[in-house]
Amino acid sequence: KKTLQRAFDEVLGIKTNIKEYITHSICEYPGHIVDLKLYECDYISGDFQLNIHSEYKWINIEELLDYDLADADVILAKFLIKKYIEESREK
Repeated sequence: KKTLQRAFDEVLGIKTNIKEYITHSICEYPGHIVDLKLYECDYISGDFQLNIHSEYKWINIEELLDYDLADADVILAKFLIKKYIEESREK
């Protein structure tokens, strides 16, 4: 968790609270395999620094698949949308 907090701080310039591991997706791309891990995080503070990324945007979960995502991201986005729908039905 400390590694993730440091990465958010160094790459995006934000402070976060990394809560719990949720799931992961494994995708094969030409020449490499990606194992992308998903954690629940709280944004604490800081202004986003776009050193590697071109933009950031806060969106509603229903909008996740409206963006051009990598295959590994699509798997996690679909998981989150399903989880959100199931949790909202339980309430």
